Amino acid sequence: MFVLPPVTTIQQEATMPAESRYDEARLRAQDIEDELRRLGRWGDARPADEAFESEAAFFADRMTFEAWLQWVLLPRVREICAQHGEFPPSSQLGPYAVRQFDGDTASGELVTRLAALDQLIESGNDRNAMEAVATVRRFVEATKRKDEAAARAEMIDVQREAQGGGAPDIERYLVRDVLVDGELTVVLTEVFSMNPAGDVESMTMPFVSVRENGKAKVDMERTMARLMGGTGHDPGAELEAAMTGALADVGKQMQDSMDEFERERKAREAAEFAAATAAFDTDHLPGILESIANAFEKPVAVTIDWTGLDESPSLIWDVRSLLGDDLPTAVRSMSEERRVELVARVARVHVATTRDKALRSARVEDDVLTLTIVPGITGGSFSWIELEPWLKWESSGEGREHFRLPVDHAKDLALDLRSRFALPLEGVDLELIRFTTYGDGLRTQWALYQLAELGIDPLGRVLATLLAEDAAFAESARERLKLIVFQPVEDEAQQSVNFVDDVLMLDLYANEGSAGFGGDDALAERVRAALLGP
Repeated sequence: MFVLPPVTTIQQEATMPAESRYDEARLRAQDIEDELRRLGRWGDARPADEAFESEAAFFADRMTFEAWLQWVLLPRVREICAQHGEFPPSSQLGPYAVRQFDGDTASGELVTRLAALDQLIESGNDRNAMEAVATVRRFVEATKRKDEAAARAEMIDVQREAQGGGAPDIERYLVRDVLVDGELTVVLTEVFSMNPAGDVESMTMPFVSVRENGKAKVDMERTMARLMGGTGHDPGAELEAAMTGALADVGKQMQDSMDEFERERKAREAAEFAAATAAFDTDHLPGILESIANAFEKPVAVTIDWTGLDESPSLIWDVRSLLGDDLPTAVRSMSEERRVELVARVARVHVATTRDKALRSARVEDDVLTLTIVPGITGGSFSWIELEPWLKWESSGEGREHFRLPVDHAKDLALDLRSRFALPLEGVDLELIRFTTYGDGLRTQWALYQLAELGIDPLGRVLATLLAEDAAFAESARERLKLIVFQPVEDEAQQSVNFVDDVLMLDLYANEGSAGFGGDDALAERVRAALLGP
């Protein structure tokens, strides 16, 4: 006898985007069709017209339940989705199927998929639930096609960089149920994967979705905790069942599969990387040399040190973009004085790849222009707007020119806030002199770029949001805020936001890897408290 999986009906006032629910309904309808076909119960001959005139539940007096699913239910679900119509208030497909297929062990999967459609129909318009399902589907799809970047994009921020490579060879997956556990949404998803022996195994993953910056994201740490400690609807009963160790065994099998895949992936990528670098030298380097020669008005030799890459062929194209497009553009865009000086000094370009952002630089020494780049981390190559100040710094020694980027950001910020929100801002001031003692070389340079990235841009977003959504803050800002001053501090613990004599003062720890003020929300609270007071 079948035991119908529990269905959680979620009732909330929030209305989810209709398209999300219709998309999910289409997928679950396709799941049912796929299972009917697998069972050999999908027919080609349409029942006679009079069969559709039945008044019995599920047309049970005129056609089989499988025929009703194929010719009545699935077309109706797809019609509702296409026309954005209304689903019925309730659905009893699963309970009816349990009775209909009692004793038919082959139909267990079909019963489960019908119950999943019940769950969707009866979940109403729960926005969080459907967004969570859509996020989990994107995450699993990305994992299935081995797209690590796309998979990380669906995860919470703190876990993106920490997520290791490798994944099982996923054959297919099914969304089974959606549970609400406090502020968490759990999407129970059965994943069918290939183990190292070539056999297909399945396990139900309790993907935990949380909301981060207003969007549903996958929390893998909580997901794995639930996987190892119980994933069902009755926490007490299922936690006790989980103690049998079954889930732990499945988790170990999945980890073993991921480890094997990772070893195979590294070996495959090492071979691909060797082939890609060889192809780069023969297919692309001649064109790159020609482009650089045109920019420098003379032949310039190019050498590339690939050892800083993690043997990923896709990152080679960042080097190609830098040398073939960005470097020539930067040279042509420099002032004539700078360009002549650079051309006169450079006879060779050397590219060194690295994974350490603090080492990223452009310098001229003797007759060699050395570009140290971080492919795949910061967009790969330099844009010419970025590259020009680096070249100026190294060729002229005028360190103050390095302040141009944050200064330009600050001017744009002040102009935008003034024009959009009628603020009497005189501008944004940077205490430049303090940067000369903040450190030397790359540390000072990165502090400046981090100031632009972590200080000015987030502040612009925070102020715009507060001015648009907080009437009291907007009124006070228009009356009192005249200037914003950025000052560097040497320790992250020294960061602060103060408001003194119509001046908003931000002491910012701006260094490579700095977390700034802890995100937009944390910065917003500090700015609001400083301007409005306790």
